[in-house]
Amino acid sequence: MSLQRADEYDFQVAFAPSGTVDIAKGEFELRLHVEAVDANQRAEIKVTTLATFSYINISEPQNSKFLTENAPAIVFPYVRAYISTLTTQAGIEAIILPTMNLSGMSDLLRQNITVAT
Repeated sequence: MSLQRADEYDFQVAFAPSGTVDIAKGEFELRLHVEAVDANQRAEIKVTTLATFSYINISEPQNSKFLTENAPAIVFPYVRAYISTLTTQAGIEAIILPTMNLSGMSDLLRQNITVAT
């Protein structure tokens, strides 16, 4: 078995964030779907993460920068680590996705938030 070198991959990373705000419980549930596809089509990684955040004193949680900007930024390092571990266990060098500024995804997340009362 030959090992693939992680630096031989050229990944395009896409995000599909969504969430649910439960106003009565003061909770925000973030679903962050991440797809990393190698431009040479040698590897494709899809991960969906579910994270629950509790909040206090946010009057409009669906418009909160903490939830729409910070929550994805808090979760993404765990997704990166999971992908690295998964690829290492698959017998290839660890694939480490780059650190990314996720603040541009806040508008998309805001559009994909549902509010439960």
